[in-house]
Amino acid sequence: MKRVLILFVVLFVVTSTIAQQSTVEISDLRVNEHIPGQSVLAGYLTFSNSSEEALTLLSVEANFADRVEMHQTMNMNGINQMRPLQSVQIEPGKSVVFEPGGRHLMIMGVEKSENGAAELTFYFDNDMVITQPVEWVAW
Repeated sequence: MKRVLILFVVLFVVTSTIAQQSTVEISDLRVNEHIPGQSVLAGYLTFSNSSEEALTLLSVEANFADRVEMHQTMNMNGINQMRPLQSVQIEPGKSVVFEPGGRHLMIMGVEKSENGAAELTFYFDNDMVITQPVEWVAW
């Protein structure tokens, strides 16, 4: 009986951990198609937070580039300027969209772009890590 109780506790903890880690859905992830000689690409996507707590996106990595930065386009006195973002908070039950003219990913030092092989990895403040395949989009 004691073993059965321990098994149920372990299953509950594992299930709770899995449920907690699946609280962010990433959708519509797309990156402008790589053109030979071009070393900077833009990426767009939507994060949806189905948890009851705010989550913070801390960083992003690409397996096909040197670095990825999160940016926000802002209009200052009629001139669009990009500002780096250190993190992005996703409120509970809300979505955050990365789109042209707003928040977006700047993917720098692009080395290659092989369909099916390119991935972005997202790191959150609660130790959650999500890796997603990239969909290449012609601009």
